[in-house]
Amino acid sequence: MQLYLLKRIFMTILVLFLVTVLLSLLVHIVPGDPARKLLGPRATEKTIARLRAEMDLDKPVTVQVWNFIKNVLLGLLS
Repeated sequence: MQLYLLKRIFMTILVLFLVTVLLSLLVHIVPGDPARKLLGPRATEKTIARLRAEMDLDKPVTVQVWNFIKNVLLGLLS
């Protein structure tokens, strides 16, 4: 029974990780800038750049995924 539970927990963690990576990749594959879409057409370049920095969109996908996972783990521990 314990082995079954460990397998299920491992598979759940693996699926969550893969979904996180896939969604992060989709943000970069889909045309358009997420920051520009959120702020609308009247936003200035300075505001868009600030939002990109806040959302880590100016960093590589690997850094974005790592930061997300780190923040999730920190949130679970607090």
